[in-house]
Amino acid sequence: MKEVYNIFREDILWSEHGDFIIENGDIKDSRVISGSGFLDEIMRRLKSAIHDWKLEQDYGANLNIFEGEQNNEETWLAITNQIIDSLTRKFLMPNQIEVNVIPATSEEIAIRIDFSKEIQTIFGIDLPSVKMVYNMTTNNSFITR
Repeated sequence: MKEVYNIFREDILWSEHGDFIIENGDIKDSRVISGSGFLDEIMRRLKSAIHDWKLEQDYGANLNIFEGEQNNEETWLAITNQIIDSLTRKFLMPNQIEVNVIPATSEEIAIRIDFSKEIQTIFGIDLPSVKMVYNMTTNNSFITR
């Protein structure tokens, strides 16, 4: 039996620093911004490691395992596969995403995730690519939309 997962996420919106976002005295949530919860889910998975989430032990992309690795094609392929594995674990289908990993500097890689037309149609908007720079020597990531 094929499992189907809900890609529509309604969640509390968080600031870059992990704080609640308050708007007009209320905690802001993702219901009013089409695709926002979905994109937040992508970012949470990219920034998380396995066992970071108590209720979702296998949730994260686990990019921390690449700290100190060589910045080469073999590592880029392994990172690509790691990201795809994380995003397709109880969330997306492999044909709904395209992951590209390229070198940004000698220590950093640039990651770009694009979404299929099917996903774009579901949300009724053009979802932006998720872009991330990951430093392989310090295990730091910076995500931009």
